[in-house]
Parts: sequence; C-alpha cells; structure tokens
Amino acid sequence: SSSSSSLFVCLFVLVAAMDVDVVSTQVELKAMSDLFQRLMGSCQTKCIAQNYKDSNLTKGEAICLDRCVAKYLLVHEEVGKKMSMYQAPQPQ
Repeated sequence: SSSSSSLFVCLFVLVAAMDVDVVSTQVELKAMSDLFQRLMGSCQTKCIAQNYKDSNLTKGEAICLDRCVAKYLLVHEEVGKKMSMYQAPQPQ
C-alpha cells in the first residue's frame, strides 16, 4: 500500500538523518579532543619548566598558559572560518 511505503520512506530518512547526526557528533568530539591534546602539549612545553619544584603554577606560568591558550583558540577559530569559506557548497 502507498501509505505504508510512504511511512517506511519517512522512517528511513529519519533514521539516516539520526545516523549522520551521531557520526558528525563523534567526529566533532574527536576533533575537539585532538585540539585539546595539541593545545595542552604546545602550551605546556612553552610555558612550564621541565624541572619544576612547586606543585602550583607560578604567576608567570599561569599568565603564559592563559595567553598561549587564547592565541591557540583564536588561530583555530580563524583557520576554521577560512576552511568553511573554501568548502564547496552542498548540491541540493
């Protein structure tokens, strides 16, 4: 019957959209995790001495980390904007 086949098509489209949404969320989560790992590695190497004596950050280290993270995120945002400008429009 036409009604049941229409319902099947609608359900199929809905499930396919949900799968795409889950996959895109997983990809986004992996990208954010990768960004965090790279950011931490870079800023820690730059701002924190290898042979530290205190378990707390010094004021200089804290300021350096704050600036490093801010710059890293700013560059990440700018690169994302540039990449989205060059991304091909999706055919409809």
